Amino acid sequence: MVSLLRNAGSQLTRCRFIDTPELIREVYASLVESLDKRGLPHTMPFDDTLCDGATLRDIDPKQVEDFVETAEAKGRLTLNRLAKGAPKGQRRELRKGH
Repeated sequence: MVSLLRNAGSQLTRCRFIDTPELIREVYASLVESLDKRGLPHTMPFDDTLCDGATLRDIDPKQVEDFVETAEAKGRLTLNRLAKGAPKGQRRELRKGH
């Protein structure tokens, strides 16, 4: 591995990252830069892509509710209902610090 790094030399970029999402952003940015240098086409990641002409009316409340429930069930999102015992589907807010 050391000889590989020595041979690659100036072609490498070294940077530190704190978490996996930061690593992914750095790797993606490097990929885009590499594609640009080679003149190859690339597209933005889905989450970073704008949908021209989209409005809030285009958001399906049922799909948002399903997403939130799935994320909560998998422990990837912690939300607090505004009122204790609020019926399913009512407005929620993020807990501070999460």
